[in-house]
Amino acid sequence: MAPRKPTRPRPHGLDSPTLRRLLQGELSPRAPAFWAHRSHGHELPLTERLAELDDAYDLTEYGATVAELDAEVTAEAPPPAAGS
Repeated sequence: MAPRKPTRPRPHGLDSPTLRRLLQGELSPRAPAFWAHRSHGHELPLTERLAELDDAYDLTEYGATVAELDAEVTAEAPPPAAGS
C-alpha cells in the first residue's frame, strides 16, 4: 500500500469537503463562519478569525457589507490540496 500524501494542515479547522463546497459556491461563506463560532466560540485559536467574521456578519448594518465579509471568509479558506 502506498503511503498517504501528507495534507497541509488547515489553520481554521475546516475539512476538505467543506472547503470544496465553499470554493465551488455550494456553501455560503457565512456557513463556515457560523459553524466555527457555534462550535468553538472564540476559544479555539484555529477558528478565532472565522468566529470574529461571524460576529461581523451580525453587525453588517453598522460596518462591512456582506460581500466584503464573504470575500474575507473565502480568503481564509486556502485552496484544497491537489487531489482532494
